[in-house]
Amino acid sequence: MTPTIDRRPVRFLTDEEEARLQARIAQDPDNPEATDAELGQMRPAREVLPPTLYAALIGRGGRPKAEITKRPES
Repeated sequence: MTPTIDRRPVRFLTDEEEARLQARIAQDPDNPEATDAELGQMRPAREVLPPTLYAALIGRGGRPKAEITKRPES
């Protein structure tokens, strides 16, 4: 079964929809928007995490290498 690809164009929000969305975001007490001061205090993970934890997080991801790989016949 081949996956289908959705090729519909992206619909941008109208100004009214954007304003309504931003108002709902502002009302969420569990996830307040970061202030410019808070954003200015942020540092990269490599500067604030212990080196072993940072290395463990960076080394993750991707598929493990296969022990046996197929080779094209010549």
